[in-house]
Amino acid sequence: MYPLLIKNILERPTKLFPEKDICSRDFSAPFTYTYRDMYERVCRLANVLEGLNIKGGDRVALYFVFEVY
Repeated sequence: MYPLLIKNILERPTKLFPEKDICSRDFSAPFTYTYRDMYERVCRLANVLEGLNIKGGDRVALYFVFEVY
């Protein structure tokens, strides 16, 4: 069985298609990066959260101000 954990969901395409482009978009312009790039960014964020003593099951809030010009 393949548990649907975020870690597993992100690792699979990274192993199978590391150089395949992912396209994303913010308000200013589209940008692309690879599955490998995405996985490295996610791992860096996980390490930062771990360094802040945030563990599995803890709640983390995100706050974004959306401004359209």
